[in-house]
Amino acid sequence: MASQPIHEELFNAVKALCTGTITEVEDGLAKQRESDQAAARRLQEEQKQKAEEVRMAAEREEKERQEKAAKMEQDRREIEAVERALNAKKQALRDAEKAAGNGGDDSINDVEEEEDNDEGSDDQHVRSCTYLA
Repeated sequence: MASQPIHEELFNAVKALCTGTITEVEDGLAKQRESDQAAARRLQEEQKQKAEEVRMAAEREEKERQEKAAKMEQDRREIEAVERALNAKKQALRDAEKAAGNGGDDSINDVEEEEDNDEGSDDQHVRSCTYLA
């Protein structure tokens, strides 16, 4: 019977050791779980932030594209207005020369013919270049 108390002491010591080890492992697992959850939240926030940055960049690019298109359209309108004003001035000059009886139509027509010839030569040049391609 003398061995009984020793076995009991051994059993209690092993039991205490196992219980302590189990507690340490469970505590470690709980800390690891908390750490993993914090890392997952951090990663999720980073992904949200990156997605927001990408969205904002896309919006900025679209806005810049629209502004550029609007600017080009405005430039086109301004060019057309200047061309209309120039044509109106040419017509007014022609009319004034006719009224004065100077016969100055030739000078205006010469200028217009030169402009037409310049434009025509550009078109012809572009056509020849496109046929080469």
